[in-house]
Amino acid sequence: ITKNEKVVPCIFCYSLLTLLLFFKSSCMLSAKYRVLFILSMFISCFAIAQPQPLKITPLDNLFLNNNIHLERGLNCMVFTKKIDFDKTFGFAKTETNTIKVPNFDSVQVLMIALPANNHDAILTFISATRAGETVEVYCEVHKKNYPLTYTAEHIAVVSIPRIKGVNTINFYEGNKKVKSVKMK
Repeated sequence: ITKNEKVVPCIFCYSLLTLLLFFKSSCMLSAKYRVLFILSMFISCFAIAQPQPLKITPLDNLFLNNNIHLERGLNCMVFTKKIDFDKTFGFAKTETNTIKVPNFDSVQVLMIALPANNHDAILTFISATRAGETVEVYCEVHKKNYPLTYTAEHIAVVSIPRIKGVNTINFYEGNKKVKSVKMK
């Protein structure tokens, strides 16, 4: 849980406490306190709806396993379990690189990929934000016009914090929604 996520429950709890006090003694409250109550409810609703940026951590030295079929266009996937992650990816281990294995108790993994082709492309995660029960992920795809002498699948893989209460992850390329993934 990030520092920003702790603020929302505090404001929400404050509003509930204020609500209980309001109904318990509503006949005794003056107009000044009623206005203060309404203002605190408005502020708490506004705070809950504010998007919160999420930390994106790139995961390097991964490749797609041969049994993974990619559809035409940009493919977007979310991994919340290690077993699904292990079925999809292999690690490209060398003598000098280090492999970061994600801890699925605290993170979830996002992937964008293009199917195998003979043109170079750079896939990039730009940002991720949480807004209520939704995470919005923004990506860029830069396709190169010159052909390669081989075919390759282009992937970008990152981890973001696992957050309770999120039920949908939306992927955007620029301002266009590419895919919406419902969480289980």
